Amino acid sequence: SNDTYSYIFPYPFILDYSFKDISVFKDENLKLFYVLHGIKKLYFSQKFDSIKKVKVAYYCALIEQDKNSPHRYLNESFDIKQNDVVLDVGAAEGLLGLENIDKIKKLYVFEADSDWIDALKATFEPWKDKVEIIHKYVSDINTDTNISLDAYLKELKVNLIKIDVEGVEKHILAGAHHTLSKTEKVAICTYHNQKDEKLFKELLLDYGFQTSYSAGYMLFILKKLYPPYFRKGLIRGVK
Repeated sequence: SNDTYSYIFPYPFILDYSFKDISVFKDENLKLFYVLHGIKKLYFSQKFDSIKKVKVAYYCALIEQDKNSPHRYLNESFDIKQNDVVLDVGAAEGLLGLENIDKIKKLYVFEADSDWIDALKATFEPWKDKVEIIHKYVSDINTDTNISLDAYLKELKVNLIKIDVEGVEKHILAGAHHTLSKTEKVAICTYHNQKDEKLFKELLLDYGFQTSYSAGYMLFILKKLYPPYFRKGLIRGVK
């Protein structure tokens, strides 16, 4: 909700956003709601079954990716370039890929939540020749429902990986030794668990990345609170 985000992101930039400014449309064929992100359609899953729910979800996504947000994946010096191969691990609605789809050479969208798959297919339909949607948990094991990045990518070279998976980021990293050794840039959420900020920095340094954190802090109130109450939202690694 609006109130929740004013706690998580205690900064004035969130006042730039309003539910009133968001228009929601319905695709009657697919029975899915969507918004126009610029001129591109961004679809929402069927669990977003009312205009209000879609407005809230899109509002939250916009705040998270504001240029001043501690949760923003990219910035001016850490961006997706023309013809990059990009992995979006924990894509949800797929906003990161959609915003940059014209530049991206190949986009791999990993999303374990079944609810999002139809919406992602609808969003990326115009670019389906260069988008692969993988409906599995990304982890450090390989089963019918789980895949490691090393097993999936094999020898594929990747330019940028974004990982935002509600607190199981470390399992993904444990299954990505080969991948991390030949990836140029990574952006990983660090606020889900108390020790992730330090843990991921040490790991990325071991792989030869130069690291930096996103600006500011998040007050992560969606789980049981314990110090440090304010956490860095994201770590970026560059080679």
